Amino acid sequence: MTNNSSVSAVLRKGAEVFREQPNARLDSEILLAHVLSVPRVKLYTDSSALVTKAQEQKYMGHVEKRLKGMPIPYITGCSEFWSLPIIVTKDVLIPRPETELLVEIAKELSSLFQKPLTVADAGTGSGAIAAAYAKENPNAKVVATDTSTAALAVAKRNFDTLEVNHIELVRDDWLKAICNNSLDMIITNPPYVDAGDTHLMSLSTSFEPTKALYAQNEGMSEINKLIQASNRCLKPGGFLLVEHGFAQKTRVIRSFVKNNFVGISTRQDFAGLDRVTYGQKICIDT
Repeated sequence: MTNNSSVSAVLRKGAEVFREQPNARLDSEILLAHVLSVPRVKLYTDSSALVTKAQEQKYMGHVEKRLKGMPIPYITGCSEFWSLPIIVTKDVLIPRPETELLVEIAKELSSLFQKPLTVADAGTGSGAIAAAYAKENPNAKVVATDTSTAALAVAKRNFDTLEVNHIELVRDDWLKAICNNSLDMIITNPPYVDAGDTHLMSLSTSFEPTKALYAQNEGMSEINKLIQASNRCLKPGGFLLVEHGFAQKTRVIRSFVKNNFVGISTRQDFAGLDRVTYGQKICIDT
């Protein structure tokens, strides 16, 4: 005789614990599917299948973590970006859907060049942006930089798993180790949340590395450093793409102009919010 429960019974148990939480049923399904290593749809097509006591205990442990606010990708160890499975740990940010706009614009701009490009993902974190760009541009030379050795280790795992082997990992404070006039394009999602803007802090983001989220000077300190460094590293005519907060557009454009970028444009994300500003390094005759 067994005390094992059915998939449907375990799901009901999890949903009951989650009953006052948003997305209770969805969270229950994602966590149980992860524990059972099956697609979510199988929870319905095989709802009478038995869940072992060990599996149920592991599942309920995940439910408790979720109730405490831990984001699901940190529980499952995986997120999705650009339709790619991305490994995540507490050492890296969870890739956001709006960040895919960076890859979309980079892909468009790359088509303007009639040669393989040298592109840097500055502050790569999990490596999601670099991996997505590399998948779309297999002939490009991609450099992924980060100050965190733990983040670089996660990025390497992702590059190996996704079989994007033309990405060079560099431990670097943004772009200090990159040679002058060596890059055709720089893509970056730097920390841009104002360190003093406490209303943007949430239970969910409290699990993420603060250094990758928050910046001084109304969230502009790291963006300004990057724009200045990018001007040095880019070849004349090269592009810089920066993700930023929806209220930072004017200040970001001002920094681009100050550092001699032209053709500056801002694109909105799927929510209609200003999200990515990009520009081209000017060619100055001397």
